[in-house]
Amino acid sequence: MIDKCVNILHITDIHLLTGDFAQNVILAAFLEDLERLKELRLEPDLILISGDLARRADEPNSYAHFLDLILKMTAILGLNEQKVLMCPGNHDVSRNSVGPNILQVQQWHSFATDRDRANELQNEPLYKTHVFKTFAAYADLAETFAQDAHVKAGQSYSCFFFRELGISVVSINTATLSVAGMIEGMKDERRLVVPEKLLVEAIGSLPKDTHVVVLGHHPTSWLNEANEDVVRRLLGKSAHMYLSGHLHAARPENISTMTGTCFFGQSGALYEWRDRWNGYAIYSVVPKSSNVKAHYRRWYEDRRSFSKAEDLGDDGIVFSPPDSKHFFEGLRLKINRADLEKWRIKALLPDLEDECNKTLSPVPLEESFVPPDFEKDLPKPRTHSTAVL
Repeated sequence: MIDKCVNILHITDIHLLTGDFAQNVILAAFLEDLERLKELRLEPDLILISGDLARRADEPNSYAHFLDLILKMTAILGLNEQKVLMCPGNHDVSRNSVGPNILQVQQWHSFATDRDRANELQNEPLYKTHVFKTFAAYADLAETFAQDAHVKAGQSYSCFFFRELGISVVSINTATLSVAGMIEGMKDERRLVVPEKLLVEAIGSLPKDTHVVVLGHHPTSWLNEANEDVVRRLLGKSAHMYLSGHLHAARPENISTMTGTCFFGQSGALYEWRDRWNGYAIYSVVPKSSNVKAHYRRWYEDRRSFSKAEDLGDDGIVFSPPDSKHFFEGLRLKINRADLEKWRIKALLPDLEDECNKTLSPVPLEESFVPPDFEKDLPKPRTHSTAVL
């Protein structure tokens, strides 16, 4: 038996833009779908958002729409801002900051092509200043979430520990060297870097023996080749999950390296365009276990609603590794007797009383019950005559 099964809601690439009608249609359907999660027994314990929160980070009040969406989501799910975490994406880059430094960014691309130079770059003052300015608006937003669980913040990362869930999360910034589409025909692919030193420092600050989730916007295939190899080996050794987005396609897979195994959960965009694959994921995990049950849900234009993403798996479910299906089928949770007693008193007994009231009488039992009158004189029993005839 196990103590708990944790559900993680993973959304990515929302690209929020005020006044976008098509986007509002899909987001309204998304909020309606969140209301169905309770009956599906998929209520999230944690919300993780892997970047591209806004369409354009430099627009005035670019994150106001995002805050409004989060408030609606948490109200529906019965959570609060302490259970919401995020990382930045390339759309969260300030073009106003990148533009004047675009040649310097290109020089950093050429410089950080091996492990040691990537680590060296992390300590360069000019690079630190560039990252600070480029993500200032995003940082102001992110600092308002999950502060009760905050463990440590460093150069381009933040660490969190949710003790009651047994889950640790490292949010990393994979977009520090993004050119944000400012050079025509030039993609960020194979030009990005997550320094080894950064990841070791971040994961090393977490409590021991927890379920480690690393949250980043880009798949590791967008890091330069030398850096990808380092990062994948570190994730295989020290993390249970790496959750990302960016490519607007859902591609869950279990990655095995010489150092270990890690689940890579790449989720599709919550909103790209009206007729594209728009969706989200819920991962059911048992802390410290390598088993993942990924539930994918997507927008269907013909139904104008979200439902199971059956193009990805039976009932929209993907097990990773595949034999995890047997693990979850045989799952038995430990019974917390104290919680069971609270439920009996606060939920079960009131519901039973209400049901009895509805069934027996329109008037509550305590108002309709008439106690018997035990003082009332009873008729005297007849006596048989004893006379001798």
